[in-house]
Amino acid sequence: MKRPHLAFSAATAFVAFWILACASKPPPYIPPPPEKWYEINSTPAGATVKVDGAVVGNTPTRFNRLGNASLSVEKSGYETATTALSEQAAPVLHFNLEKLAPNTFTRSVVERMSAINQRPAIFALSNPTSRAECTPEQAYAWSGGRAIFASGSPFAPVTYGERTFRPAQGNNAYVFPGIGLGAIACRARTLPDELFLAAAGTLAGLVQKSDLDAGALYPPLAAIRKISLAIAVSVAKKAFAMHLTRAKPPVNVQRSIEARMYQP
Repeated sequence: MKRPHLAFSAATAFVAFWILACASKPPPYIPPPPEKWYEINSTPAGATVKVDGAVVGNTPTRFNRLGNASLSVEKSGYETATTALSEQAAPVLHFNLEKLAPNTFTRSVVERMSAINQRPAIFALSNPTSRAECTPEQAYAWSGGRAIFASGSPFAPVTYGERTFRPAQGNNAYVFPGIGLGAIACRARTLPDELFLAAAGTLAGLVQKSDLDAGALYPPLAAIRKISLAIAVSVAKKAFAMHLTRAKPPVNVQRSIEARMYQP
């Protein structure tokens, strides 16, 4: 009766020995990835180059780096450029640094645009208003009252000559509520580019001649509920047409979506 016990004990000892032998075996050696050399240039030159926040030199400069990292190129008076360093990153990088607003759109720039365009479109989108590339007063005055203006932050109406102009605010508030409402109403499974293009086309179609005459590129934000409804309908109809929805098309899409809108 003892032999099975002895056999079991021997098997157990063998397994234990094997586990210990495997556990004590050193892991296989994996060599580290080779260091990669980078050459960084910029226009204008003399910008500070930082890797993971540490300064490595001023452009043009060359350095080596192991593994992934975050690169930034900084220069006073210019926008900071950033990118990621990885195995896929190009070894030679050139950055065209953009000047910081304000006053990027000078009088000569606006006058030149006005000389070659009957209605020059000026997008002074930097925020806040103190950082705008130019003011609406400047855009209207330098274009002889012909500019169509949009800014990132709201500006008050402007009087030029005997006319009052309404600077438009180029804000995503024009489209995002309508896109969201339309997507929810039709229970869209995904939102491809075509739905955003439908929203943009609908918004453009809502711009009236009176808006353009007032020097504004967008309708008044005061009409945002009407704008949002129109965009929601166009987005839902496009999603239905592309078979992207979980819901079935209602008999009247506009009426169905309007019933979902919040009534203050």
